[in-house]
Amino acid sequence: MKNEKGITLIILVLTILLLIIVTALLASHSNYSLEALDITKLISDVESLNNKIETYYLKYDKLPTYGEAIPKEDISEAITDLNTDDGTVYYAIDLQKLDNPTLYFGNGYDVPNEDTYLINEETHTIYYLKGVTYQEKVYHNADKFTEF
Repeated sequence: MKNEKGITLIILVLTILLLIIVTALLASHSNYSLEALDITKLISDVESLNNKIETYYLKYDKLPTYGEAIPKEDISEAITDLNTDDGTVYYAIDLQKLDNPTLYFGNGYDVPNEDTYLINEETHTIYYLKGVTYQEKVYHNADKFTEF
């Protein structure tokens, strides 16, 4: 008999199974990586807005708001991580008054539009109404994200 060298069918099947397992693990990990990237973007947006709002507030002695005041009760179901120390009145942030900063999230001005940033009148805490999901939990405020 000849001594033929080659890959047996069993080794080929085992290699394919190993590749499938590794691919599945990488795919699940990349999902969390993308969610972590979204949290990083939210933190960046809030920091940028904080700087611009502080400058605006020092210049005009008022917040760059849009529309009527929003009572805490109206948003407490939508925003699950409201700060208990915050006051009771919120406003939509008018991005046009801040010269339309470049943000990853938030383009809306009306509260029914979830793609809106809100600010607390007393504490100046910023919340993203739509929220960002990380590991099956929705975050609206970058300050509340402690797992990163």
